[in-house]
Amino acid sequence: MSKVYTVLGVDTAVGAAVAFYLSKKAKVKGVPLGNPRGKGEVDPPPGVEIIRCDPQNVRSVEHALNGSDGCFIFTMSDFRNDPSFMVNELTYGRTIAEACKRSRVPHAIFCTEPHTTDIQGIGARHMVAKAEIEQCICVHDVPLTLLMLPRRYEDIIDYLAPEKVGQDFLFELPMDTETPLSMIGAEDLGPVVEHIFNNRDHFTDVRANPGPISLCGSKVARQTFAQCLSYNLRPLQFFDKPMTHTMYRDANSKRPWREDYANMFLFLMRTRWDHKYSTERTRKFNPDTKYFEEWVQANAQALYTAYTEVKPEDRLRWWFNKMYSRS
Repeated sequence: MSKVYTVLGVDTAVGAAVAFYLSKKAKVKGVPLGNPRGKGEVDPPPGVEIIRCDPQNVRSVEHALNGSDGCFIFTMSDFRNDPSFMVNELTYGRTIAEACKRSRVPHAIFCTEPHTTDIQGIGARHMVAKAEIEQCICVHDVPLTLLMLPRRYEDIIDYLAPEKVGQDFLFELPMDTETPLSMIGAEDLGPVVEHIFNNRDHFTDVRANPGPISLCGSKVARQTFAQCLSYNLRPLQFFDKPMTHTMYRDANSKRPWREDYANMFLFLMRTRWDHKYSTERTRKFNPDTKYFEEWVQANAQALYTAYTEVKPEDRLRWWFNKMYSRS
């Protein structure tokens, strides 16, 4: 009998990629968690049963979870559409935790983040929200596997996209040359999630997995972004501009995520959190996980089109719709 999985956050890049992969192997129900005034990060994938529910209503979410063999949870930090996203994200997380308990879901996978405030006194709201939701789910004693995801490769057409200056593209990332950015492709997460669901007893055993499973496809040095894209997207030229986190925050003053991402980079450099993410363990789960350079080579034409023909605010949605159509 085919298994049934529910993906909460199917309108996020991570949730959509996981749901799209699982839908080829099982029945998948997808629950959007975006702000009702917004569209979500991406369109939900085809082949997934979309269930609209009230993420502030436990019974509504419980109904979506009923009959599921497992649920995958990725809550959205909606910088663009919701100035109060952290409050709403935490509310949704508490609702989901209670609904998982009441529906007796046999296995939940939640994507968490380090609590930047507790660890370093640095406020990165998109990370703190997920860390606090993790605490809430754990309190409810739900059979749980925690994943700690790094930035996604797809972020280089979205939050981490280079600025176009004349005919060139300029990466402005507040990273030093000694601290790489841990990253992974969203498409490579589906097989990892499938592996975890298929080995539920092991991955819900806190003795075998006392903390989050930290995934990573590549550890990317700051200067690699410009070098790799310039080589693969000719004749486009990409350059690297060193910045402090203060310069990054001020240079991106019109972007609502500016302060949170500046603080995220500061946290990652101060703690050398890149050491937490394991490329080796990730490839045990999914041997086909791409390195950053491989991902750029495989997607060179799509990246070229994204940078030259698609509006910045539309790129991620366009990217995922293209992914759906080619698979």
